[in-house]
Amino acid sequence: MSNTNNPWKGLPTLEKIRVDDKERVAECYWFVDTNGKYGYLVETSKVDININTTMSLKGVQATVSSDNGISRLILTLDLKEDWEIFLTLCRDLTAASDNVSTIGGFIASMQQRLSRWQSLLKLSKGQEMSKAIQMGLFSELNFLLNNLIPNLGIKQSIISWVGPDSDKQDFLLENSVVEVKSYRTSKGKKVSISSVEQLFSEKDPLYLASYALSTGESGETVSDLINSIEALITPKDEGLFDLLGDKLTNYGYVPESPNSILLQFVIDNENFYIVSESFPKIIPTSIPIAIANIRYSINLSECEEFLIEKKVIKNGAEGRTR
Repeated sequence: MSNTNNPWKGLPTLEKIRVDDKERVAECYWFVDTNGKYGYLVETSKVDININTTMSLKGVQATVSSDNGISRLILTLDLKEDWEIFLTLCRDLTAASDNVSTIGGFIASMQQRLSRWQSLLKLSKGQEMSKAIQMGLFSELNFLLNNLIPNLGIKQSIISWVGPDSDKQDFLLENSVVEVKSYRTSKGKKVSISSVEQLFSEKDPLYLASYALSTGESGETVSDLINSIEALITPKDEGLFDLLGDKLTNYGYVPESPNSILLQFVIDNENFYIVSESFPKIIPTSIPIAIANIRYSINLSECEEFLIEKKVIKNGAEGRTR
């Protein structure tokens, strides 16, 4: 990120400027304190800002104050060299007001986002999202956006995305479950199964959605898909922004992190499989109790008999074998 994007550069000490011209339920500002530290300020006269500032925000100090009828949230950055990630944090907090209509809702959303950033800032400096993690997240978001939301709606679709919450499968629907896998097109149709539970469920049917991905300038990034999903959330479902954000955080996604290069992925192939009893898989009941962990791969080229129609998997729909 270029220094030209640094809103604090050249800003006089103790002078504050609005983050933008947008009308908000609370005013948001950039400022530089008396020690030359970069800061972010939220001010309102409508309600006391009741936010937990005892949480540990690595490299960032948070305080709340109130006087003369004005309540403030103040964030200051310890090291100027970390301004890029601080800018991302501040922009995310500011965006909390984009989807709420009340000051109470804004404060609650900011608290939620601060809690999320508490986890994000614990990451080691310079840590990046690996290509494998980006591929997995990209595929799950694509399935969410293009296969669930059109049929289940935005709210139920996001709720059903349980993979980031360390569930056994990626999507838990009312009457079915879906596991999503991706692989590099150039490496062939082999997907990795990281645990014996991934292709085993008490709920039936269980589907496997596979995505063959390559990188290219015509593709989309994880951030592109997130923006498309957020654009579908209406004000009446404003809490979904924070729910989605929490799931992304659990996945390891840092919004617009200067430490991460987000790759552009192209979907070369998308297939759905019914994971029936005869589907090639290892099931828990077939494993000696002394074996704690199992990882294996499946060659999907040998699984064509389990293909189902390439169509949206509706809630509880099994699809027709082709």
